[in-house]
Amino acid sequence: MSSALSRPRDTRGRFRRERHHADGQEDPYAISKAVCELQAEALCRYYPGLRIASLRFHMVKPDYASAVQDTRPDDAFAWVSLDASASACLRGVLSEGWEGAEAFNIAAPEICWEGGLTPESKSDVPLDDKKGAVELMQSMWAGRVDGWDEAYWEGRPRRSTFSSVKAERMLGWDHDSAADADRCAAR
Repeated sequence: MSSALSRPRDTRGRFRRERHHADGQEDPYAISKAVCELQAEALCRYYPGLRIASLRFHMVKPDYASAVQDTRPDDAFAWVSLDASASACLRGVLSEGWEGAEAFNIAAPEICWEGGLTPESKSDVPLDDKKGAVELMQSMWAGRVDGWDEAYWEGRPRRSTFSSVKAERMLGWDHDSAADADRCAAR
């Protein structure tokens, strides 16, 4: 579960799609992730030229059909394919043009949910009437976070709840072009 999402109700804040959310490390998983990323930053300061890519994968599954079966509202409807995950790992090691310690969200560009606005309405098969991310989060996350950046989803209502733009920009990673893993490794 992501640190931005596992906050107690009495300390809720805005939903975060990006890496930096210093107000959210309260559960054991989030704290361990923060510690590892701080340690990576310290190592890169101590050893100039060292690069560390911390990859934040979101429910790794072979494909959408597999992911939809295991999607839970607590996962914020995010997922990533196995091929895209492998591609991100290769790019974390082989990409060029950045240095130091960086954390990257690795998630598919679209959410993974088939069903209505309640957990009980979940379906394991694709439906014609797909709910958007904001609708789902407002319904199933009511009272857990205070706000949503609705402009982020404008024109793309099923856009992922986690932004992978940094991985796309700095690593050249693209979830839907994971077949490029072979090309990346051949460099």
